[in-house]
Amino acid sequence: MSDNPSGLHDALPPEAVDRIRAVCDRFKAACQAADAGPLPRLEDYQDAASEAERLALLRELVLLDAYYRARCGKRVRAEDYRARFPGLNPIPLNVDASRGHLVT
Repeated sequence: MSDNPSGLHDALPPEAVDRIRAVCDRFKAACQAADAGPLPRLEDYQDAASEAERLALLRELVLLDAYYRARCGKRVRAEDYRARFPGLNPIPLNVDASRGHLVT
């Protein structure tokens, strides 16, 4: 999980942050295990959080997904994530074309 660059989970209790971190760790492990195959779907991981935690979890998962997609040479576009997850609309997502991943 990122070191909370977005600050989205500042208001969450430590237990919630721990749950988010655990889901992100599972997602990272699945990405690493995917090798050259398809990456895991974010949708399969976002239901692991309560409604109050979901946006913070989704934000972290999107950042991880963008990182692993860029590492595989896949296209990373913020609008693709916004189309899949309308709840991300209030969160600024930008693609750093020089590094090939999303930045906040």
